[in-house]
Amino acid sequence: MFIRSLVFLIMWTLPFSALSAVKWNNKSNGETAYNGKIVDIESLKKIKIPSAFPESQILITESCKTSKGKTWATNIMMFYSSSFLWGQNSNSKEIRLYEGVLKKNGVFEINVSSAAKSWSDKTSWIKYKFPKNLDFFTALEGGVTGRYSKGNYSRTCTIRKGNYGFTQFKDANSKKNALRTLRSRQEFVINRFQEFGYAKNTVYEFNPESIEVAEVEGTVDELGDSMVCYISGQKPNAQWTEDKIQNASREASKRGLSCVSEKQSVGTRLVSSKTKWCKTGEYLGSQNWAWPAMSNLANACSGKDVQEISYPQVLDEYKKFGNIYLCEILNPNSGKKKRIEQLEVYKILADDIGINCKNLQIAKTDSATENNLAVERRRPAELEKQRKAEEEQRRLAELEKQRKAEEEQRRLAELEKQRKAEEEQRRLAELEKQRKAEEEQRRLAELEKQRKAKEEQRRLAELEKQRKAEEERRQLAEADKSAPYIELKVIQVDGYDAQVGGLILDDTGVVSAQINGTPLTIDANGEFSLSVYVPRTGARVTVQALDKMGKITEKELFIERQERAKLEVAKFDGLNPTKRKAKKNRNAIALIIGISSYQRTEVPAIYADDDAKFFYDYAMLKLGVPESNIREFINEKADQFEILLATKKWLKRQVVEGNSDIYVFFAGHGLASEDGNKMFMLPYDGAPELLDKTAILREELFADIAATKPRSVTVFMDTCYSGTTRGTETLIASRPIAIRAKRQSIPDGFTVLTAAGGEETAKPLEEAKHGMFSYFVMKGMEGDADANNDNQITAKELHLYVEKNVIKQSGGKQTPEIQGDAGKVLVRFE
Repeated sequence: MFIRSLVFLIMWTLPFSALSAVKWNNKSNGETAYNGKIVDIESLKKIKIPSAFPESQILITESCKTSKGKTWATNIMMFYSSSFLWGQNSNSKEIRLYEGVLKKNGVFEINVSSAAKSWSDKTSWIKYKFPKNLDFFTALEGGVTGRYSKGNYSRTCTIRKGNYGFTQFKDANSKKNALRTLRSRQEFVINRFQEFGYAKNTVYEFNPESIEVAEVEGTVDELGDSMVCYISGQKPNAQWTEDKIQNASREASKRGLSCVSEKQSVGTRLVSSKTKWCKTGEYLGSQNWAWPAMSNLANACSGKDVQEISYPQVLDEYKKFGNIYLCEILNPNSGKKKRIEQLEVYKILADDIGINCKNLQIAKTDSATENNLAVERRRPAELEKQRKAEEEQRRLAELEKQRKAEEEQRRLAELEKQRKAEEEQRRLAELEKQRKAEEEQRRLAELEKQRKAKEEQRRLAELEKQRKAEEERRQLAEADKSAPYIELKVIQVDGYDAQVGGLILDDTGVVSAQINGTPLTIDANGEFSLSVYVPRTGARVTVQALDKMGKITEKELFIERQERAKLEVAKFDGLNPTKRKAKKNRNAIALIIGISSYQRTEVPAIYADDDAKFFYDYAMLKLGVPESNIREFINEKADQFEILLATKKWLKRQVVEGNSDIYVFFAGHGLASEDGNKMFMLPYDGAPELLDKTAILREELFADIAATKPRSVTVFMDTCYSGTTRGTETLIASRPIAIRAKRQSIPDGFTVLTAAGGEETAKPLEEAKHGMFSYFVMKGMEGDADANNDNQITAKELHLYVEKNVIKQSGGKQTPEIQGDAGKVLVRFE
């Protein structure tokens, strides 16, 4: 364990070249010399580093390309902690320093400064910014890109984690050795910057003494010979106490080691060995090897012509002939004797190339060793083949690396191309926007110009109009010689109605005329006629005329009333379904029943058949029912069988479930049961005395219609159930008293408009030759019921119109009723 610790300590203190190692050790009073230039390290300002630094060492690959097409890739060993990073890279022409720090905003940033013979932009080289709050190693896996530009020159570089070269410093010893390496490399960097003419004024406190070195594990009797001698040659200090040194000396004497008397360190004895070790030391230095005795070795070899010294083929030969030969030398059972310092170097070499001799079968005798060695020496061709294969792998890996770098460059170029294309699109869009804005301005200016031109035209036209009016007034004034002439006469008097006529003339034209203060219309010849109401006291008629020059003439006459021979009967307009066209409803169906004369009763339902015939046209022209969807039953065709067949069969075939609107019109006799609970509609062949057998129960009729599942059902019932008729007779002589029918419920989706209340009689309107209810239903559909003038008539609007007129004409003895959806729209005008 002691030997492993020592080897680790030796490996970590790495100078950068043999030449620099020598020169750096030629220092006094804390100064470091390089190429004749002196840098006083202690005089520089000290910058503290995070206590956790360094946590690890990582190899990073940097791939770059310039705007001039130059590309390269470099491997850089960097020391890292979560908040700080330090690394350097150098060659004969340039040195670069990599300094990373975690910013307060969570962004890890690496600033690269450079000094070179040809670099002129101070020391700024490039800067890498890691994604915010993204893990350092995760970011490196994907690559972090930086860019530098000045004038027409630019460079783009990407850093990634290398495929090998990652080391964690898990104990104090390894961290202390790392700080020694960092301090040594920092001195090198400062002097190289000085060499290129740039003086650094700050230095990081890479202080290995700040780390407490861990105790070496194990007892002295467990240590190897070299480690025992190494400890016995130390002076007492914080790490090596007097007791440890004495124990090591006793163990060395016990083993018969010569180091006890010599009191020399391993490094000193190495220098005192054969001169070939000077060459070995130089080789180790050129390979960036370093250990505590290196400075003594360099001093011991200085001044000698190392070229004259036979080069020991130790390192190259051992690497060439393989692991068995190297481990054979390290085999303590081998007959070949080696000095301690030789073994130490071999062990360092074995550790460096990763050989664990415990896992190899080592020969126990010199003969076996020689045989193994002979076998190894017979394999140069195979080893050379293996070397070339490895070299080919490295070449292919480098080509793959270059391919990926070129691919990344192409990707970046494509992104740049896309960016420029998008920028060009935005520029063109902005130009188009400006063009449209300018075009809109021109259009608005042109419109404003046209508006002003039209306004000027109107102004000039108005002036011209005024001029012509003035001219016309002047001419009229010259032509107007007199006021208007009025001739007024009574044409005919018929009771309270008189027909008045006359003539109005003027040489310049009549502007206006009035009769009793009301505007009077005259034709092109100046003639007029109109009807005038004559009260019993007589009527005074005054006609007044005004000409263009303002001259007025007035004429008056008095009319006496002449009584009529008889009073006139009130008149009702005839029904006309062609007024105001209504919209069609292709989903509408109509069932129309009108019975005036019956087979089994002599009491007629006056005008009921005519009501049904007229409603046929209103169903088609107002309700919008297609004529092919209408079934009509008049008088003898309206027997019980035909009506029931139509409701149970025909309707079922015609209805489209959920879409059809059904309209039912019934004009004829109706009766209620004696208890008033049932309402019957009397068909043509029905007998009032046998309602249950020969009449149609209203409730069953509604149920049959509802069973077809239409969208809506609207029923118009111009009948009553009291037992009285449209005349003065009763349907059943044995029932002289009217029966009051009780109000019944109706199915959902039904709207029912009935002619009269439960014990009222549905009367005819003699003057119109129709049932009173039917007349006003059809009259309202012509448009008279559209109370709010919205071009449609609802069931409520129609009911209110019918109710108002029926109550008025019946003297309050008949009151129509409505049940169901009063908001249903019945008529929609175009």
